[in-house]
Parts: sequence; C-alpha cells; structure tokens
Amino acid sequence: MRLLERLRENCGGLGERPAFCGGGEAMSWAVLGAKVRATAAMLARGRGPVVVYGHKEPWMPACFLACLLAGRPYLPADRSWPHERVRRAAELAGATLLLAVEPMELPGLETWDRGALEALPDPGTWCECMAGPAEIAYIIFTSGSTGVPKGVPISRGSLDHFLTWALSLPGIAACAGRGVLNQAGYAFDLSVADLYLAVMTGGTHTALTGEEQSDFSTMFARMWKSGAGLLVATPTFLRLCLTDASFCCGQMGTLGGVLSCGEVLRSRTAEKLFRRFPKLLLYNAYGPTEGTCAVSAARIHPEDCGSELPIGEMARCGADISIEIGGAPCPEGTVGEIVLRGAQLSPGYLNGIPGGFRDTLTGRAYGTGDLGIIRDGKLWYRGRMDEQIKYRGYLVEPGEIEAALETLSGIERAAVLPRLGRDGGVQGLVAFVESPQLPDWSGVKEELEQRLPPWMCPGQYAWVEHMPLTPNGKCDRNTLKEWVRDGKPG
Repeated sequence: MRLLERLRENCGGLGERPAFCGGGEAMSWAVLGAKVRATAAMLARGRGPVVVYGHKEPWMPACFLACLLAGRPYLPADRSWPHERVRRAAELAGATLLLAVEPMELPGLETWDRGALEALPDPGTWCECMAGPAEIAYIIFTSGSTGVPKGVPISRGSLDHFLTWALSLPGIAACAGRGVLNQAGYAFDLSVADLYLAVMTGGTHTALTGEEQSDFSTMFARMWKSGAGLLVATPTFLRLCLTDASFCCGQMGTLGGVLSCGEVLRSRTAEKLFRRFPKLLLYNAYGPTEGTCAVSAARIHPEDCGSELPIGEMARCGADISIEIGGAPCPEGTVGEIVLRGAQLSPGYLNGIPGGFRDTLTGRAYGTGDLGIIRDGKLWYRGRMDEQIKYRGYLVEPGEIEAALETLSGIERAAVLPRLGRDGGVQGLVAFVESPQLPDWSGVKEELEQRLPPWMCPGQYAWVEHMPLTPNGKCDRNTLKEWVRDGKPG
C-alpha cells in the first residue's frame, strides 16, 4: 500500500514533529512508528478482523495503521456506541480480537487494553505486509433497513484508489501538508479522508473530540492552535462553526482548504465561508461509504454561491470509478439513480445483507439510492429514492430505529421521519409511536440510547393511538410528513 510506504517514510524522517493530536494527547511521528511496529508485530501472530474501541486519542489511528501493517481488517467502534451495538458489530464482522484504547470488554474476544499495548516492545523493524489489494482494510458499520447494522468492508486497493484521487484534487495535498483538522468520529467513514490525507502528506492530524465540539471556546482554541491547512467536515459542522465570528481568516490564517462531504452543502453556507475566508479552496464532495468515502468533488468558487452547488465535476472523478445515471450512459439532463462502477467500490456487505450491489454484463455496480443529474459536465444531487435520511453526515435507515423502538415494552408500532428546516436540510428525527397508552418518554429515550448511537436517537416523539394507514394497510407516511410539517409532535 502506498499509505504504508508514506507512513514508514514520515515516521523515519519527521522525528519529533507531531503526527496525531487528540483528547489532550499528542504522538510524534517517531513515537508513532515505534507503536505501530510493536502493535503490528503482535497482531501478525493472529488472523481475522480486529475491533478498535475508543474515541479521538492518538492511539486509535495508531491501532488502525498497525492493523493495516499486519494485514488484518480493523473495525472502528466509538465510545458513543452502546455496548450492544459494539458486540453485534464484532459478531457480524467475525472479529477475534479487541484493542481497547478505552475500557471495554467483549466476551469471547481476546482483549489488549491500552496499558498492554503501551508495554509492547518496539522490534525496531517494520514487518513485511503480505496482504494484497483485494484484502480488506477496514469495516465501517452503517444503519441497516432490516434493523441490523450493515457492515461495509473496504479493500486495501479501494483505499489506495481513493487516496490517489483525493490527492489529485488541485491544492488539497498542499493544504493537508500543513495539517488536517478532523471533525468526524473514527467510526464514520468521512474520517478516512482527514486521517489518511494527513499520513500521506506528513501533516499533523488534529482530532476534535466530542467534548470539544460541544464547547465552542475549547473547540476554537484547539482549531487555532492546530495551525491546520485543511478542514474535512460535514456542512452541519461548517454551519456550527459559522455561528461564531471568530471562525475567520483573522483567527485561522493557516486554513486554506475545506473538503465538505456527507450532506448537501447549501450555497448560503458556502457564501458565508467565502466571506470569512476570501481565498478559501472549497470542495463539495460526494460519495457513499460503499464507494470508499467519496467518489466525486466540485471546486466551488464565490461566484457559484448564487444557486445550487454541484457535487462533482465529471472531469475530476477518479480514474478508478465511473458515475452513471440510471446504470447506463444517458443524455445530459436526465434525472435518475446515481450508479457507481469501478475499483473503489466495496466488494459488498458482510453476511450477504441485501443492498445496492449488482453484477451486470459490464461488471460490478452499486446503485446508491441517490437521485442525480449530469448537466454541463457536472453532477448535481436530486434527493433520495427511498426513505433513507442524511442526518449530521450519517446515512440513517428509519427502519433500524423503528425496529429498535418496537422491541420496547408497550410499543406496538413506530415510524421515524425527518424534521426539515427551511433550506430542506434535516434538522432532527421525529418518532411516532403507537401504543395503548401514553408511553413514559424518559424510559423510552433511556432504553433507546442503550441500543442506538446518538445520531440515531430521535429528538422528538409523538404518541398516536393508531398509526394512519394507506388503503392497502401500510403506514401512511405522507400523512405523518404533514403532521411533522404542521408541528403535531411535541
């Protein structure tokens, strides 16, 4: 892997310069090399996927890199996940080992806690990785419509293809080399971009913890101190930053680039960014987890901000991925499903869970479920084909939340819908619950938080004695959408 080649070069040549900063800790390139070599030597004695549990400590990416060096897939699990979700993901992935950067126990898995990892001796040499490009690099779990989270394995070759493409975007490598700011959790695939662009360019990777992101003064102090040149973030996070006047070139003079991905970037947000950072290099990127983080990006200029923003320029799509509308080349201006083909795609979901993957006469393809249109050589987003929701950068399946709610005592049926803002973006999740009597909402929320990660827990609940039905007896979601719009949920 080119990534591992760059890792060895940087650890040998950048010495005491910080490689990773996060959670109040820092790890230099020299120390990173020693820790990765030691952990990889231990990992190489076994086989199978490895769960890496923690948050934003430097030991998290160090463990990821050690797994890659040892030729073992890693499964990132964030401390915000309920214990049951971690256990279920480990089971679905067939994991045999747990690297617990923060305290965690999973019955049946060999466990190495942070103390044990820190005590491993540095062998002084890099082990030879024998894993080929078709073997799995990591597994990201996303929301599943069946109520079971979907494991998306990404191959080592796909990761290399993505990084080659991302570094080919004009200006990105130069910005990343000055340092990269991370917003997304490591269990969210957007973090793949900021983490490994930093490793590829030798820039310091600064991770903003969940606690820092909930405290503006602490968060902005960390951002200013980082001296980073590139910020990788969702539009929701960008809007959050823009609520504070100190997020500007006067305070963050080194910030030269922003890579936005995970949600729709509105022109109003881009316009505000250019007011604060007039010389900003802004890319609006698009791609599902199944396509290895992102597959297209459009350079956004200030003059583009008066209208809808594109999510890709066809001339800047990766050489190893192709984007089609409706699964076949079609005339410009046709709206249809965005279909991906190429070496950057995941090989498919774990355990044969159904999804958008299909084998065709021309090879493997993935139907994203997103609607798009190609016009004037650019790709434009036109919404979803199904009930999936993009919220806080995550692709959320309402069915998984509904299935969790319906396991709770007294709840007969549940339906989860998005609450939309004036710009059409998802502002929150609303759950309609059918039960014989008014539920104890505090108890419902507490139990749901034990089953689902925070971004999948609804912010509003409404009780209905009987769910509205269509003539064929299905849940009438159009009526529920009207209720949400009219403010029926309390």
